[in-house]
Amino acid sequence: MSSSRNIDPKTVEGFGEEWDAFDQDPMSEDEHRRLFGRYFSVFPFENLPGFGANHDNKVQNLSVTLVTSASRRLLTETRFGFARMRLHRFGETANGTDLVTELGIPGVGYGGSDAFGLPRFDIQGYDPIGDSLLCTPCRYWNNNIQIGERLTWSLGAHSLRFGGDARRFIWDMLGFFQNRGYFQFTSPITSRTSLADGTGDPLASFLLGTPALAQRQAGTPSMKMRQTTYDAYIQDDWRVTPSFTLNVGLRYELQTPLHDISKILTNLDFSNGAPVAFVGGQNGYPSGLVYTDKNNVAPRAGFAWAPNDAKNVIRAGAGIFYAYPDMNLWCNQVHNVPLVFPEIQTNNAATPAINTFGFAPPVLGRTLVSFTAIDLHLQIPRIEQASVSFERQLASNTMMQVGYLGAWGSSLDRSRLVNNAQPGPGGVQPRRPYQTISFVPNTDLGPLPDGVTVQSPTFPVGPINLLESSGRSSYNSVWFLAKRTFSKGLGFLASYTYADGRTDAPAFRSPANEAEVPQNSFDPGADWGPSGCDIRHRFVSSVIYKVPVSAAGGTTTGGKIARAIFGDWQASLIYQWQSGFPFTISVFGDTANAGSLLNVNPIRANAVPGVSPELPADQRSADMWFNTAAFTTPAPFTFGTATRNSVWGPGLSKADLALDRAIPVSAMQLHFRVEMFNLLNTVNYSTPNRFVNTPQFGTITEAATAARQIQFVFRAMF
Repeated sequence: MSSSRNIDPKTVEGFGEEWDAFDQDPMSEDEHRRLFGRYFSVFPFENLPGFGANHDNKVQNLSVTLVTSASRRLLTETRFGFARMRLHRFGETANGTDLVTELGIPGVGYGGSDAFGLPRFDIQGYDPIGDSLLCTPCRYWNNNIQIGERLTWSLGAHSLRFGGDARRFIWDMLGFFQNRGYFQFTSPITSRTSLADGTGDPLASFLLGTPALAQRQAGTPSMKMRQTTYDAYIQDDWRVTPSFTLNVGLRYELQTPLHDISKILTNLDFSNGAPVAFVGGQNGYPSGLVYTDKNNVAPRAGFAWAPNDAKNVIRAGAGIFYAYPDMNLWCNQVHNVPLVFPEIQTNNAATPAINTFGFAPPVLGRTLVSFTAIDLHLQIPRIEQASVSFERQLASNTMMQVGYLGAWGSSLDRSRLVNNAQPGPGGVQPRRPYQTISFVPNTDLGPLPDGVTVQSPTFPVGPINLLESSGRSSYNSVWFLAKRTFSKGLGFLASYTYADGRTDAPAFRSPANEAEVPQNSFDPGADWGPSGCDIRHRFVSSVIYKVPVSAAGGTTTGGKIARAIFGDWQASLIYQWQSGFPFTISVFGDTANAGSLLNVNPIRANAVPGVSPELPADQRSADMWFNTAAFTTPAPFTFGTATRNSVWGPGLSKADLALDRAIPVSAMQLHFRVEMFNLLNTVNYSTPNRFVNTPQFGTITEAATAARQIQFVFRAMF
């Protein structure tokens, strides 16, 4: 190691090859200017039977990097990137038979022939019937353009880095949702008492045409969104002593809200208590529907200390990081009046008012609609993170490490139904906090879609889904790691992690095994519990072994044959084991009679006091994974007492093996590879059915991983 580097050889000896990145030796003429380029394209296609969907996607990516040495101590790096995604998704029956017209269901079937398909019928205790609700059809055209600059300046014991980049996001989309209608059927409609008393039959409700919930979206949900993001940073790696390095940095990020350049977007303002509707860019409201969050300052600091002979290293660091909000926060705003009418009808089991399928023409001021709002003062999700680790070099090629990582989130994306009623009997709509919403005076709604009329700028409203940044999370983990760099034909990496992750806000729009809204939207803090991705135990190991026998050579015929068969093989094994994911025991349907959304079942079951849901390992099976007697259906018009994500599902155990051999043939080199996934053909169960009021409660009907798969790869290099 050259003495001109800003690294003490004794300190970093045995740290690994990554330390070579700090090489500050004088560069050759060829290294003074380097240009990198990369391009790839993906063309996937999927065709599923039944109510499947076809995918015609194309992904392209181009990146160019120019590295220039301005002097021995100053290095500049200019980056340009361009990413494009084109997606076209359509149902299996698209451009075929118009099933909606044949069924005679009025008020649904928007999107033309590309959206042909069957409405969605969700019957309690049965698999859903009908085409996908989401994105059939969908067309996406996404472009992401990025340009950035980074300067690295070596100044004595300091290595300074500073720079920034700018990104332009172009998002054009046509995405239908519920355009063919959704109808949910539960048992109370046909029960003796009009309650969840166990006597009703959801299939009978379906045959009678009396849904508990009916939804549709009338209109064409399209958008042309634009967004710009900027960030700048400065960082200093200061070598205080030969054995102690301090790292400090500061970063600032600014992201403008998405805004549409082709049409209006609407939102709600709760500043004065009762909500009022507004159009982005009008009457003093921001065009992106929310005010820009400008407080994203992110300091960070860390150190590495390798005392004495540098066989021991202590590292620690802490910082603030920002995770940009889910872009679908703005995508939801496309599905609001007056351009799209998301209509929801709920049936009162005692006095059913819906006894047929279909909807009337959309009229602003008369049609009861739901509304998706986004907090005007939305914040960028913030993560505070800290870690510390101890590393010990055991041999020249072997090390072990133990460490701690903690992360605490605030201002996380969350969804709440703020116009729900309190649990109780009677119709839900009359008990909602807000019955109507008005657009602010002087609002220009612009040209309206065909078939939409305006009776009044004040319209009746049902569910209001408020998207806000009020979620919290915590994550604490310890890990143990052992590593041997590949030498003498053997290399391995093994790690074990124990973690505890908690949050009161499920992943927005993609909850794991729970509802995406709180059981009680007026007390979201009560949902604090294990996160949906809380894996308590995880072990991963990988081993690479090369047979120490060459395919060539041998002095006897038998030896030569043995070498030809077994020589030059390399085996790679990956094994992973982890505990299961948590899930929430819930009720199918709105048994609390408080209001809900499509396919969202936030009401939880009742936990039976003194009864544990855990079963001994030898009693668990796909027929009953946990003790179902630990839960019951809550009484009508009440919330459940079970806590969020209180039961853990099956774990996972999986081994993958690859065998690889290079065979030189004249001027070519042939590579033969065998890959075996799930080598031991282990059955890994998926999450059990979690709805207490369905016949499948506690059973498992799906596998989490595929059965053993073997594939062969043959490659010629010349």
